[in-house]
Amino acid sequence: MRRLGAVLLASAVSLLSAAPDAAARGFKVYGVEAPARGETEAVYWADYVVAGGKDSADRLWRHTVEIDYSFSDRWTLGVFGDFEDTKEGSLRYAQARFLLRTKVLDVSPSGAGLAFHVVYDFPENWYRSYEQVEVRMIFEQFFGIWNVRLNPIFEKKTSGPNVTDGLSFAYAAGAYRPVSPSVSAGIELHGGIGEIRDRDPTPKQKHYVVPTFKWRVNKRLSWEVGAAVGYTRDADDFTLKSLLEYRF
Repeated sequence: MRRLGAVLLASAVSLLSAAPDAAARGFKVYGVEAPARGETEAVYWADYVVAGGKDSADRLWRHTVEIDYSFSDRWTLGVFGDFEDTKEGSLRYAQARFLLRTKVLDVSPSGAGLAFHVVYDFPENWYRSYEQVEVRMIFEQFFGIWNVRLNPIFEKKTSGPNVTDGLSFAYAAGAYRPVSPSVSAGIELHGGIGEIRDRDPTPKQKHYVVPTFKWRVNKRLSWEVGAAVGYTRDADDFTLKSLLEYRF
């Protein structure tokens, strides 16, 4: 399985680097735990914008394919490919993203777990005019039956005409509880404020509340669905999300 995971990761890197020509950011709150050492996780993300906001089209599909491989108990490498499928029916490649992740503290009954997640984006020009790096802190702790996750996200442009812009801040947070042996329900918050030193006016910020359900089909396969409701002017009004995860 270790060799297979490494081969899949290398193949994905080659494919995305050679892709011809946007993208799913997916509504995901990360937990501290990554695939076990030598294990690979494949994820298919899909967002469907039912009712777009000021800058988005209705009936827009966003897709992401993610492959992560843990080469130790603490370190994980990953690659993402992002695509958009418009209502006219054309599928367009948007960008590749590359991930390095490390777990610092395990989640325990008496304390929070901590991990760091660094992603570098290589977008197509039509999708975005600059590259950027994202650093995500991942906190996770249990409070009784509730699993609480908090992801502060810091982003910095590394190329393009606005490379001198300052550090931007976004967030993802969620609280989850089991409703059956194989199903959990939760509520998530996602959003961003723009640059920390010159934040966007509130109407231009994008903030969402997202009820979610996750079904653990078996030890390897899980499926998460949710509905994101935007509550600021520039946010998409209503988006459906789906994340299908498989570990091997």
